[in-house]
Amino acid sequence: LGLELDVLRVLQGRVHVETLNGRIRLDGDQMDATLNTVNGNIYAYMERGGLAAETTNGAVVAHLLGPEVAQCRVTSRNGGITVALHEGVSVQVKARTDYGEIRCDLPLEPILNENKRRSLEGCIRDGLYPLELTAVNGNIWITCERGRSATDHEANQDCQNPGVAP
Repeated sequence: LGLELDVLRVLQGRVHVETLNGRIRLDGDQMDATLNTVNGNIYAYMERGGLAAETTNGAVVAHLLGPEVAQCRVTSRNGGITVALHEGVSVQVKARTDYGEIRCDLPLEPILNENKRRSLEGCIRDGLYPLELTAVNGNIWITCERGRSATDHEANQDCQNPGVAP
């Protein structure tokens, strides 16, 4: 049987969640989160702290909603990765996929761009925090957070000015 696990509104502290067959959805104001599943998708809405997410068979969708998100490390062996950055989130991107493509919709100052379809390194904004994305069989997409309201979307000016894309 599959398990669907929702972690809602964790106010402080660390979150560590592991499932064998099920989806994980995290929506909170926690400091750090480690999310692992073997057969399932991961959905994370992070306002601050660090995120480490890994799935063997599934996709990962991470929304980095504020400038206090200190790091994000995501791995998917068989599934895509989508990371949506809110205005003010400043990251140094290191993305790699073996059998997929990488797309970045935000202005990115490249550090290394040997094969932009499979590997991408560079800074978005000031590049303060690490954003490490690794997929084996899946695409990687870095985009702007569309916001939880129309005001958020209008405020995110980087969405109007895309950066490196395949």
